[in-house]
Amino acid sequence: MAEDFFDYDDVALPRKKDNLFLWTILILLLVGAAFACWLGSFYVFGHPEEARSYAILKKLKKIEAPRRFDVTAAPQGEFLTAQRAFEKFSTLTPLELDRENAELLRIYIKNYSETKKLVPYLRGKFDVMQATELTSSDCFPMGTVALMQAADYAQVVVEHVFPATGPNLEMSKRLLVPGYPFNIQKTNDVTAILHVERLADGRMLFTVVPLHYPSYAVTVGAGTFASEPPLDLNVAAALPITKEARLNEALKRFAQTRAGEPIKEEPQDAPKGPELVRLDSVPIGTTAPETGTIPEPQVAKAEPVRPVMATPRAPVTDLTMNLRPTPRPVPIATPIAVVRNPPGAEPPAVPAVPVKPVATPSAVAMTPPPVLVAKAVPATPAPVVPDVPAPPAPVVPPPAVSPTGVPLKPFVQSNPGVAPPTEASGTWRLYQPGAQPRGRTISSVEALALVDQATSGERLYLSGNFVVSARGDNKAVLRPKGEALPPGSSIRVVAEYPNGALPPDEGEIFARDANRAFEVRAITRADDGQTINVFVREVTR
Repeated sequence: MAEDFFDYDDVALPRKKDNLFLWTILILLLVGAAFACWLGSFYVFGHPEEARSYAILKKLKKIEAPRRFDVTAAPQGEFLTAQRAFEKFSTLTPLELDRENAELLRIYIKNYSETKKLVPYLRGKFDVMQATELTSSDCFPMGTVALMQAADYAQVVVEHVFPATGPNLEMSKRLLVPGYPFNIQKTNDVTAILHVERLADGRMLFTVVPLHYPSYAVTVGAGTFASEPPLDLNVAAALPITKEARLNEALKRFAQTRAGEPIKEEPQDAPKGPELVRLDSVPIGTTAPETGTIPEPQVAKAEPVRPVMATPRAPVTDLTMNLRPTPRPVPIATPIAVVRNPPGAEPPAVPAVPVKPVATPSAVAMTPPPVLVAKAVPATPAPVVPDVPAPPAPVVPPPAVSPTGVPLKPFVQSNPGVAPPTEASGTWRLYQPGAQPRGRTISSVEALALVDQATSGERLYLSGNFVVSARGDNKAVLRPKGEALPPGSSIRVVAEYPNGALPPDEGEIFARDANRAFEVRAITRADDGQTINVFVREVTR
């Protein structure tokens, strides 16, 4: 038994292969795949302008649709005229231009949230050449694209995208008429450049879209349309939207149209023709929605005039009412000739003229008292009045000292600044209540704290309750009413009113809230060091 047991230890068992090499290859492949996925995710998220990357991000819901920017909250950028934009992009090589176009589209898709690059905005005057409806095969699937040419630099051609849906789409095709001028302003428009294409003849084609997506209208005519941010983009279609064949045809047709127009010089005051302009339909102080169309502007409609029915007046029996009699025309009596006596002659005697008494009519309720007129008697010859000049009335100077011995001075001369000066040139822009430019509304007490501080160009408005202490032709001096001022301080508000406006009467009390506040022009300290002068003006209708 023992020998059999020890003999068993000498038996060699079969050994299996470990295949360490294959496991090493597999692990390396998995590491490479993980590294590739890691790099691929960076590329997909970092390059949404690529069609495949954009499709992956849309399926993963990791990308947002373009949104609307307010003009004052748009991304920082530089505003380029047509010539300046041509000079900036025409010097780039084809490879640099492709890289620039990819970056412009990328930051637009990301809603300019991950860029420190200054966004190029286009501005200037352009002429509409052609308008075409967008389709699902274009980069912007719905809306209208208008081909335009720079009015002052013919080397620049612009395809302006107007994303729109529904009735706005149909109206945009009607209003974008070839030949209409279109103005992109620096202060009110943020039209970003998305793509730049170099044409065969040396021109530059710019694809632009307004980041504020406003409403548009025609100056002469009816109809408006509103643009809106697109809900989706067809990145695979690429830019530009207008292909070369259609672009050449539009340029040729536009050149033929311009060549057939007669050259005429119009005076500066001649009425302008139709022009496509932006329509400011968002009230000042409100924010436009980030998606969708801008609400239609509120247009005042005329109400039908109702006929006024005459109603009989009830008799008035109260005879104590303070009634003003209606003035009646006074008949002119026969003129009396004045005959001057020769020097040294005796004046003739003036005969007595009998005067007939006239009965006084009794007062009747609601009837003005009649005007009593003496009747002239024509049968009497005219008397001769001697030419004796009447003595001049003595001029009594005002007393210089009061009965108590106090020297007297005119009130306005002794109190300068109480009566406001007269200005006949009060002309400035007026706004509807609540539609003034943005600014901070302050009270009279807050104005005291700003007299020695700089406002850094901040627009200020003054509100509160006021009483009129003095009034001029177009100015009024106001005093705050009902506000607790610091001891030893006083405020004098000098309000200026525009031409045609009537300042309030002296002693009148009125209130102004934030919707009808005065615009503050200056806050100064008077010579006495205690009185604060706040110069304001009326800016609401």
